[in-house]
Amino acid sequence: MEIELNNNELFKVYGGFTKIGAISIVSALVAFIAGLVDGYINPQKCNK
Repeated sequence: MEIELNNNELFKVYGGFTKIGAISIVSALVAFIAGLVDGYINPQKCNK
């Protein structure tokens, strides 16, 4: 079964990327970079 969509119908199709997804990706990157900077500035050895 094939479905053909015209240009107007293609623009009405919504994808899965949302503002919440973008905000979560940005916040994860900020947290990761903050961890890298903290580890570089204040390195601690593991307790073995």
